[in-house]
Amino acid sequence: MTHALEDAMSGLDWLRNNSEELNIDKSKIIVGGGSAGGMIAVNLCYKDNTDSVKWDKSGIIGLVNLWGSPDQSWRMSKVDKNDPPTIIVHGTEDQSVPFVNSEQLIKELELNKVKYELVSIIGAGHTPASHMDNFAKNVARFLYEIISDQ
Repeated sequence: MTHALEDAMSGLDWLRNNSEELNIDKSKIIVGGGSAGGMIAVNLCYKDNTDSVKWDKSGIIGLVNLWGSPDQSWRMSKVDKNDPPTIIVHGTEDQSVPFVNSEQLIKELELNKVKYELVSIIGAGHTPASHMDNFAKNVARFLYEIISDQ
């Protein structure tokens, strides 16, 4: 996970460095991922600088976590009040990434007063693509609210 997280930060740095050429507003970056990609996205967005590691999350204004909430053994970060608003989509019967992981993450977001939304898909397992029409609307609305607030 450490190397994947470092790769994600390198990708974010590349995006910022090439934002003009790509016509991207580097002050309004949304990070997202599903399953293992969601775990990487969570760690990327919630990780902070340390004395030994520079971690630049500037410009990240939102996180879309699709059934990828890591448990504590995969977490390399802690939620704090400066972390981006987060929407989590997760099936309640996910056998690969337990739904309880998202419930635990929600507790941390609440405790730190980070804006969030949990879209629970009752009875769905991992990667509930058949429910995309429903949760895509929630994600679009959530992101619209975040971007509108900027």
